[in-house]
Amino acid sequence: MPSPSLAAYAVRKRALTRAHDNMDVLGSAESPEVVELKHSHDLWYDDGSVVIIAQDTGFLVHRTILASHSSRFRELFRKLQSNEDPELSGDSPVPGVPSLRVDDAASDMEHLLHALYRRDYLESMVPHIPFAVLSSLMRSGHKYAITGIVDEAASHLEDYYTTDFKTWVEHCRGERETTYDHSETEEFAELIELVNLSRLTGKFNMLPLALYRCAQYSSEDLVYGYHRADGPIEYFSVSPYDSSRCLDGRDWLMQQSCRLTGTIGGATPAMSCKKIGGCAPWLLALYEEYVRALPELMAPDALASLEERLGPLKTCPGWTQLCDECRRLLVKRHEAAIWETWQQLPAALHLDGDEDDEDAVGAEWYQPLST
Repeated sequence: MPSPSLAAYAVRKRALTRAHDNMDVLGSAESPEVVELKHSHDLWYDDGSVVIIAQDTGFLVHRTILASHSSRFRELFRKLQSNEDPELSGDSPVPGVPSLRVDDAASDMEHLLHALYRRDYLESMVPHIPFAVLSSLMRSGHKYAITGIVDEAASHLEDYYTTDFKTWVEHCRGERETTYDHSETEEFAELIELVNLSRLTGKFNMLPLALYRCAQYSSEDLVYGYHRADGPIEYFSVSPYDSSRCLDGRDWLMQQSCRLTGTIGGATPAMSCKKIGGCAPWLLALYEEYVRALPELMAPDALASLEERLGPLKTCPGWTQLCDECRRLLVKRHEAAIWETWQQLPAALHLDGDEDDEDAVGAEWYQPLST
């Protein structure tokens, strides 16, 4: 694929500049001028003591509840009461009740307030929590210093972007489901957001698998990021350092993918092989079919399951004619090989720094593989 022209790069760079100019330090979209204030249907309590105004939406809520969970809200309420920052105050739609104007998107504030008022807010959406809700809560929770909300939202992502190899294998086998939904149309944007969220909130142990997933995309994608045609944020990109990590890691992952040739080529029938005449001929057939298809199958998905790696070969006789015992043994050989790749992944992505390094991966990544 030819490199993008300088003109195309300039367009993307301008889009990135506009997006960053319209975001606060935590990535919230700039609030448009309020034309007519709407009342939130679910977060409008008659006995509320403050109206939070985000964009064109007002939330009549209880100051004590917000202040008890957030030092940031406590500080904002102090400034509001002392009129220390006149820009915080807006025209209140409720006589005698102060209003606090914030620069968050209305949807972000809605998710945050729901999470504060309802302990089961996220659990009620399992197993189909939208990624956008988790992302919103992690950013807002960080902004308003509500650690519990950040940790709960992150826990749903950490189960997939795990430090535990066995958990990863269960996901690859389809034996373990995520509790949230990936976007089918904006997966790359979500991965970029996940990398940036990991850094923002200090959830660095999600970085190895998040960057591994990013490395499945093209070099052009990694360098230029993701451009959205519409929406509050037009442009998504990882930092140049993380982009470089993905590019270096992509080359290394391609090399690791070649190990599957040896895994299949060195396979022998199981001692308990059930096939009359044995499975050796079918293992040889699988190896020959794989070698012939190798140019089309090569990809940086070195941590994928064996069936994912085989792709269309799953319907070939070399795979379908293996007995269950021999197929199971081959899968175990493959998982032993990707365990070695797993152990090297943080170093390959330059995430194996000292413990004082910002992005160093914790020791739990390197726990020995138990049987």
